[in-house]
Amino acid sequence: MTNTNIEKLTLKERLRKRYNMEDRSAFFFCYAILLLPLASFCVFWVYVNIDSIIQAFRFGGEFSLRNFKDVFTELTNAKRSATADNTSLLMIEWRSVQLYLIGWLFAFPGYLSCYVLFRKCWGHYVFRTIFMIPNVLGGLTTVLLYKRMVMVDGDSLGPILALIDACFDVSDSVIKSGGLLKHANTAWITLLGLKFIPHIIGFNLVQTGAYARIPGELYEVGRIDGLGFIREFWTIATPLTWSTMSIGFITGAAGMLMGDCGVFLYTTGHYQTATMGFYVYYETLLLAQAGGGEGLYGYPAALGLTLTAVSIPLALGVRRLAGLVEDVAY
Repeated sequence: MTNTNIEKLTLKERLRKRYNMEDRSAFFFCYAILLLPLASFCVFWVYVNIDSIIQAFRFGGEFSLRNFKDVFTELTNAKRSATADNTSLLMIEWRSVQLYLIGWLFAFPGYLSCYVLFRKCWGHYVFRTIFMIPNVLGGLTTVLLYKRMVMVDGDSLGPILALIDACFDVSDSVIKSGGLLKHANTAWITLLGLKFIPHIIGFNLVQTGAYARIPGELYEVGRIDGLGFIREFWTIATPLTWSTMSIGFITGAAGMLMGDCGVFLYTTGHYQTATMGFYVYYETLLLAQAGGGEGLYGYPAALGLTLTAVSIPLALGVRRLAGLVEDVAY
């Protein structure tokens, strides 16, 4: 039964499953493919978080919505602890959203640089090796390396701080007090730069594979039509790999509200750099260090459950927006 005939079936006929054996075999294959992510969701989200979900609805050992009330109360009020420099939850969340928005803006330069390497520019093997080094290093090692670049060690300045000082004559107060990560006016901007600027020169294995699937004949037709390198990227490579690009935007939207930016390792949440991912982690860490106990984790559990509930429509909305760009079959 063809797709056209299936579309013409009434709802009653669909419910009766009036399909031939070939169609039913295809359905079985589709259900088997969906079984793996469904099982992963049940095991690694429902099973792992079942205690947190229960504690979100408990306060003082009894069923209560008090934890959710506290979450909504503190959206605009100063925080009850010093973990986020007494910043409201709304401001903390806005920093996490900034990570997604700025990352989206930096995505296309990263895709372009990935395309340049894919097209085998001169010295591309050397460039790929250099760009892959930060990905090979561990997260803690990378953070320590980046911190040294923007901090002060005695009388010596880190390379990035020294370059900024040479260009803009950084004031002595900033230089002598530890560098760019120890001032409220510069810490957050510096974190954004350390996270996203290196990604302008991107090396994405998935995206490279998507570029490799594009038939070479299309590039030849583009050259005959007089397309330059940039127009070739926008009119051929981007439309044909949009489905792969959009996956990154959708998965990023799913974790948008819990953006972290490595705040714990860089600033421990000081200097107005706390993000929601950091705050939930650090609040839970403080509770654990205080001895934990039944019911004490209700507030972070309710906060995490609220963020999850909001993230679902956000991810679906981004998916819908990404779907407005028509996929090109080839």
